[in-house]
Amino acid sequence: MGQLKLGTDPKVLALSGAMGLGVGVFPILGVTTGLGLVFGFLFKLNHIVLQVVNYAVQGPQVLLIPIYMTYGDRLFGRTPISFIPSEMKKEFLLDPYAFWIKFSGSMGRAVVLWLITLPFILGLCYFALLPLFKVWSKRYASK
Repeated sequence: MGQLKLGTDPKVLALSGAMGLGVGVFPILGVTTGLGLVFGFLFKLNHIVLQVVNYAVQGPQVLLIPIYMTYGDRLFGRTPISFIPSEMKKEFLLDPYAFWIKFSGSMGRAVVLWLITLPFILGLCYFALLPLFKVWSKRYASK
C-alpha cells in the first residue's frame, strides 16, 4: 500500500511514466528493470508506474535496438553492423571473438546515443503525461 501512495502527485507520476519509457527503451535487453529501480530510488519516483510503463514498451525496445546501434555507430563514424541474420551468422562463425568485439562496441555506442536522446524522451513524455495525471488526480481526489 505504501508503494501505491508513494509519489502520487501528478508531477511525480508524470516523471515516473516518462522515466519508465526512457528506461524501457534502453538498448540492452535484460537490464531495464534494475535500471528502473535505480532511477526510481534516486529520484524518489513511483515504482509501480515506472515499471508498468517500462514493461509496456518492451516491444518497441526490441525494435529500437538496431536503430540505436546503427545511428550510434554513425555518430562515431563507424560502419554500422549488419542485422541480416545470415550475414551475422557468417561473421560469427568466421571469427567469434572479432564478432563479439564489434558487436559490444556497437552496443556501447548505442548506449551513448540513448544517453543523448534520454533528456528529449523524458521531456516529451513528461509534458504529454502531466495533463493526463492532473485530470486523473482531480477525479481520484473528488471520490
